[in-house]
Amino acid sequence: MRPALIAIVLFIAGFSIYLAEGALHIPSSRRIATPLPPKYSEATVQSDGLTLKGEYRKGANGSAILLLHGIGDTRRGMRGFAEWLHGEGFSVLLPDSRAHGVSGGNLVTYGVAEANDVSRWIDWLQEHDQPTSVMGLGESMGGSVLLQSLPQGRLAAVVSECAYSTFRSVAYDRLPLLLGLPLWLRPLSAPFVETAILYTRVRYGVNLGDADAHRAMRGAWAGLLIIHGLNDDRTPPRHARDMFPRRSHVVTELWEVPKAGHVNASVVAPGEFRSRVGKFFHYHRELQEQGCAEEPRASTTTAPSGPGRTSWPTDGSKVMPPRTPPRMFRV
Repeated sequence: MRPALIAIVLFIAGFSIYLAEGALHIPSSRRIATPLPPKYSEATVQSDGLTLKGEYRKGANGSAILLLHGIGDTRRGMRGFAEWLHGEGFSVLLPDSRAHGVSGGNLVTYGVAEANDVSRWIDWLQEHDQPTSVMGLGESMGGSVLLQSLPQGRLAAVVSECAYSTFRSVAYDRLPLLLGLPLWLRPLSAPFVETAILYTRVRYGVNLGDADAHRAMRGAWAGLLIIHGLNDDRTPPRHARDMFPRRSHVVTELWEVPKAGHVNASVVAPGEFRSRVGKFFHYHRELQEQGCAEEPRASTTTAPSGPGRTSWPTDGSKVMPPRTPPRMFRV
């Protein structure tokens, strides 16, 4: 009996370490350097002693959008969105996340450190562009990183697609997927996920349990559009729904897209995607331009031009949006 128990413990420990190392490190073969597109300039910031790199193109309307890619991707994966949004008049900044592309670092922390990198990129924008507002568009991990940065109070609005609510929760979801098992077996992930999180904390000093968009969203006043594909088997729609009720104090839109898988709403419903996201960003850009010198009165309706009111003046003072109910759409 004892040898069998020892064997089980060693298997759990060994497999958990294997999972942790795989989650923390992106293979060098996937860290691809991509040349700058025409009319883009290089952007560089320092964060935690690392050199992070991205690309930037100035727009015409005075507002900037930070575009964050998902795990294992690079800024190249966001260029289609950038070209479209620049055509809408926005300045666009596309970083390679730490430990991705040509940015420095060896550890992916799923938002624990990346959320602070967001602030460094906003500093760069304020120095080089001085936008009237900074907003964000993030895919998968990029969306969760933006949500985790909300307590900093520096983003006027965020669009996240297929973001995970917490690292712990999505790790429970992805282990059965990795092993080709049905999702209802996710409780069996517990010993492996919890051991992996413990190993990461001891070995690298990173607590992946702190990668928690759920918690970060409490009390945040940025406008928010949550997009999630109903056929997403990598990050189930439950993550979006779990985050949705926490935003009852300010208008939040949850758009669940039928037939869309992981981060492909723009492919399944391209017209609706551009319409919703474009109107959302323009609405919050216009609010910033208005200055919102006085706190708006509470309302139970939304403005005709877009979802909810929010403002984040450039002087750092907080202007609260009206307390209006969240909205859910399935189109």
